[in-house]
Amino acid sequence: MAHVLVVYYSLTGHTRQVARLIADSCEADIDPIVDVAGRQFKPWDMFWLGMQAILHRGDVIREAIFDPRDYDLVIIGTPVWAGRMASPVLSYLKQHQGQLKQVALFCTEGGSNGERALAQIAELTGVSPKAQLIVTEPELAAGAMPDKVTSFVAALDLKKFAGRSAA
Repeated sequence: MAHVLVVYYSLTGHTRQVARLIADSCEADIDPIVDVAGRQFKPWDMFWLGMQAILHRGDVIREAIFDPRDYDLVIIGTPVWAGRMASPVLSYLKQHQGQLKQVALFCTEGGSNGERALAQIAELTGVSPKAQLIVTEPELAAGAMPDKVTSFVAALDLKKFAGRSAA
C-alpha cells in the first residue's frame, strides 16, 4: 500500500467525517489541521473565517504532526467557505509549499464552489491532483458519501505506489 497522509480542517465535523473514511480506506496516516484560535461554529467566528477566506489570509495553526515530505501522496481536505478553501488549509499549504510530491483533494460544501476551492488548493501546491472529491451536505445526510469515497480512492490507483520508498 502507498505511504499516504490525509490532512484536513473541519469546523463542523463534516470534513473530518470524510477524511476519516478516506484515511481508513487508504490505510493512511491522518493529521487534522488545528486552528490555534479555537474558533467554533458561531456567527462571529463564521463571519471572521469567511472574511479570511475571501481575503486569502491564513490562520495560525498548530504544527503538523506528520511531515508531508515523508509521504508518496498527501490527500488534502477542506470545507468550502465563501466559495474558497478554509483559511487554516491555506496556512498549512503555505507552510508546506513545494514539499508535496503528489496530491489528491476533497472538500465538503453546503452550497457550491467546491471546484473553485479545489482549484485554489491545486494552484498553491503546484501539483496536478490525482483525484478530486466534492461532498455536499445533502449527500452526507443521505448517506451517499461512502460510495463517493470508494470511487475517489479507486481513482487514486494506490497500487502504483506499492513498494516505493517514501523518502
